[in-house]
Amino acid sequence: MSCWAHATVGALEGALFRVTNRLVPLSEQVLVDCAKPYGGNGCSGTWPTAAYEYMKAEGIPALTDYPYEGKEQLCRANSVRPVQRTHISTHVNVTINNIVALKMAISKYGPTVVIIDGETLSFTSYKRGYYYDGRCRKGKLNHAVLAVGWTVHREETYFILKNSWSENWGEAGYVLMRAPTNTCGVLQQPTVPVLPQETELLG
Repeated sequence: MSCWAHATVGALEGALFRVTNRLVPLSEQVLVDCAKPYGGNGCSGTWPTAAYEYMKAEGIPALTDYPYEGKEQLCRANSVRPVQRTHISTHVNVTINNIVALKMAISKYGPTVVIIDGETLSFTSYKRGYYYDGRCRKGKLNHAVLAVGWTVHREETYFILKNSWSENWGEAGYVLMRAPTNTCGVLQQPTVPVLPQETELLG
């Protein structure tokens, strides 16, 4: 379960794009391999805060400099050629259980990390359409995804979530998740990284 690395790095890529207007793919693998001193747990899963602490202290290299391998390996962060690394200054804990707050975070900071229940069968087998399943647990958060926007269907908000299970899952890797019922806990724990250049947004 390297979803925590994919989601947080995706949020960081989005933040970097806001500042530079360039989409630079960054390394998820460096978090999988190297973030244990900060609370990381490789492919066994962990909370986004471990990724943020690593980003703040060590920085994230480009994907081309530290490619994704799909499994935990020995940390090579100090052996890759000296390249630019992207650091953050902090991260923001978005107000929980608040649709407007999550919308504002996406608008203000860009793609935002959310933690959901990713184990319900209807979610794992999702193909297309507007997703809601009352059996998807709000109190069982186990999967990190990226909220990149929202849409409205029948006067209800649905957040557009990017999953890390390849483009073969869902709608080319995305799901439209119903917001008013806090489906799968989508509103429970949103967070977003903040670049040093964007600290003025914290005010």
